[in-house]
Amino acid sequence: MRNLSWIVLSLLLAGSAVPARAAETVPWGPNLFPNGSMEQVDAAGVPTGWKLEPDPARAYTLTTSPEACAGARCLFMSLNPGANPDTHVQVESPVVATPEPGWYLLNFWFRFDFTDARKPYPLFACDRYAQPDGTQRLPGFSPNLFRASDMRSGQWYYTYLIFRQRPGQGAVGVRFDGAHNGQSLRLDAFQLRRLTVPEQLPATDYNRITDGVWGATTVPDAASPGGRASEYQEGRNTESGIMTGVRQSEVPGLYVGVYDFEQVARGGEGDWGLQMDLASGSGDGTGQTLDPIAPSDFRAAGDWEQFSAPFLYAFSGGSYYSFSWSKLGTYRFRGLSLKYMMPVTYRQSWSLFYDGVDADRVVPRGAPLATPVWLAAGLHSDLYGLDQALAALSLPATRSDYVSGKGLLPTMPDLSAARLVVLAGAPARALSPVQQYLLERFVEQGGGLVILGGLTGYGYGGMKGSFLEEMAPVALTSGFDLARVPEPGTVTLANGQTLGQCAWAHQVTVKAGGTVAARSGKVPLIVTGTYGKGRVVAVVATALGTPTDPFWAKPAWVMQLANQMRWAAKK
Repeated sequence: MRNLSWIVLSLLLAGSAVPARAAETVPWGPNLFPNGSMEQVDAAGVPTGWKLEPDPARAYTLTTSPEACAGARCLFMSLNPGANPDTHVQVESPVVATPEPGWYLLNFWFRFDFTDARKPYPLFACDRYAQPDGTQRLPGFSPNLFRASDMRSGQWYYTYLIFRQRPGQGAVGVRFDGAHNGQSLRLDAFQLRRLTVPEQLPATDYNRITDGVWGATTVPDAASPGGRASEYQEGRNTESGIMTGVRQSEVPGLYVGVYDFEQVARGGEGDWGLQMDLASGSGDGTGQTLDPIAPSDFRAAGDWEQFSAPFLYAFSGGSYYSFSWSKLGTYRFRGLSLKYMMPVTYRQSWSLFYDGVDADRVVPRGAPLATPVWLAAGLHSDLYGLDQALAALSLPATRSDYVSGKGLLPTMPDLSAARLVVLAGAPARALSPVQQYLLERFVEQGGGLVILGGLTGYGYGGMKGSFLEEMAPVALTSGFDLARVPEPGTVTLANGQTLGQCAWAHQVTVKAGGTVAARSGKVPLIVTGTYGKGRVVAVVATALGTPTDPFWAKPAWVMQLANQMRWAAKK
């Protein structure tokens, strides 16, 4: 049954391989935000350019703090003793002139301190102005990227927003709006960078998303695939939020979402008719692209038109694509194309979002590991003889089982006292960017890491572009990288010993400095290497399929796995 399910899944997923990628370059320019890490303050101790208004009751104080900050110091809004915590206030940033129209990426860090009885409202708005000096405010937008129920008191979070500055919009600002319910608010590490979107890639390099939508009426449309389209009609349909899809299979990178819309009737006047919305989450932060489409942006009613918006999939933590309708006018929708533009690795995204931030101040850690080994066990991991190999080494392990859809976030321990980590079929996306960063530091400082594959391992598990791939002695070739090993698939060690047969393995290339410890013909199956002071073993052979003499059933395999663990753990 296991083999049959694998065959079915492989047929379904075979078309999702990621094409060859262009050379890696970051798509953002230098930081344009002044005083983003609160370097300058005025005589009252308030960071230059920041202000608190309106606050006629003087309920809050705005100043800086060197304590519990993301960087050297941060903006600090605190409730004054005896003041009403429900006082409505706004914290406004300096106004930043944008030198030219185009796409911009705004990101920053924030932290609330609160009690469970009084949770915060983490709302902010991106304000746009017609003049470079911040006069003549234009309509802005307020993405609500965090729910209070998702937040933990005292933890730092990052967020980013991609938006377009059109001709005639000369400056931007940030406004934190709402009653803060008595908790303190800290803000730090503001950045505003112009986003460079490269030339379009061939039309074959995209995912076509035609998932179901909410609140629409299905109507005949000869120009749409299948002759049907989703229509939102003023005065008839009432839903304003429309979902088009959720994905977790893309590799990190810069994408462009291309929406197909038709304006059937322009309808009433408003700031916008539709709004494109592309969002992602990584477990420790979240981001979004918002771009309103005004009725006047359509060339003519009755024609299908395409509208594009860039989307940064910074970390492979899942992404969400939607659009919203203002209930003005009548529009039709027939699909979204998500086009891949260029790679962005975890390292590059980390350098962007953590610019000016001390990771040791903002990265949460679990409880210290009580054993020398942490084993993260995923699908089919029990077939590899891990328990027997660890027992042969007399290395006790703490086991965390990966549960699909829930990840390993609650269970990753503090690895400071560990010797070895074994990721056995657990997908890379089960570890948040922060957890992967901590694992990277563990290995760099001398720890050992063994990575075993499987159906949700390596490429399809989100390893491409991640810290895990950076540490591994192999480079991934695609998103879905499992392939048959040419028969007979004999597993041969470097000393000539054979261990049985392997039917399926991950397609990888061996990095410079990597050593092939086992292969089948020209296919590498076990590769070892070093990373910093640590050692890493990549087992790309899998316990999938039904070879005549499966390698994973051999006692000699258990001893080989134990030897690789011993080498990685320096035991």
